[in-house]
Amino acid sequence: MHNKSLNILTSKHGYCYASDEQLAEMKGVSEASIRRWHLALEKGGHIERLTWRVHVKTEKGLEIRTKRKIYVDQGGKHRSNKKAERSEMSAHCERSEMSGIKEEPFKEELSKENIVQTMTSTTEKKDTVLSAAPISEPAAPVQRPQKSYANALAPDARKLHDRIVRHKLPPGWGDGPRSEDVAAWMLPRDNPLFTVAQVEDAYKTYRQDAAEAESRGDVVDNMGGRIRSILNTGRKSKNQDFESNKSFSERMAAKFDLVTALKNYVKIQIGSTDETMQYSLPHPVFHDWLEHKTRQMEFEAMVNS
Repeated sequence: MHNKSLNILTSKHGYCYASDEQLAEMKGVSEASIRRWHLALEKGGHIERLTWRVHVKTEKGLEIRTKRKIYVDQGGKHRSNKKAERSEMSAHCERSEMSGIKEEPFKEELSKENIVQTMTSTTEKKDTVLSAAPISEPAAPVQRPQKSYANALAPDARKLHDRIVRHKLPPGWGDGPRSEDVAAWMLPRDNPLFTVAQVEDAYKTYRQDAAEAESRGDVVDNMGGRIRSILNTGRKSKNQDFESNKSFSERMAAKFDLVTALKNYVKIQIGSTDETMQYSLPHPVFHDWLEHKTRQMEFEAMVNS
């Protein structure tokens, strides 16, 4: 699936210039996952990453940064172009070093709007059959300063952010979500990607999924990716009281003939009267009501016998 996304993103320029951080945000996974996928695709001969370093003038002085282009192999279509580009790049670097001219930073930016527009316009294109391509050595990751997006959150969003980021995972379940990813779900304040209530429910749904997986001996290895997937699909959490009340009603129905557990409520016959109660009530209230009604039902049956 990631290789298909790269095919889409290379359709305009012939290469993909998105960073690992941007691709991870688009796919809803960690940067480590993106790097693993790229390495596997390179080993399979499906992509080639072309990287080089440039000198960039900043307010702090001269910095060395890394540029990258990702080419998806399309039967040799881009391979000859890359050879020419690599030769031109080497010559450009030699001229720059001799003249003392430093290359300016890469201006092209990738936005969510461009991603959506590009993916929409190329959805109906057939997948390209891939063949082997030469593999270049991956460049060392560029060290970026940490951005404190959490400080821009509203107070209630910040509290939820802190709960999610500090969530303790069982051993072997991978890393928790990154702070900037969680904060981005609830930013900007005036028009957030997702509301606090939506993220709260998605976090609750993840905990339910994790509890079920742990009870089966399974693993949910990407907490951030799972929560983002739940947000994207709009899947809601289960009502724990509803499930508990329904299960309790089914047990009582198996014990008493006059108790019937239906889809959304329980029905109990007391004398000539039928009484019902919805499963959505808080479990303690529902439990006390049903026990009281079964005792009343037994007393009525005993009096009428």
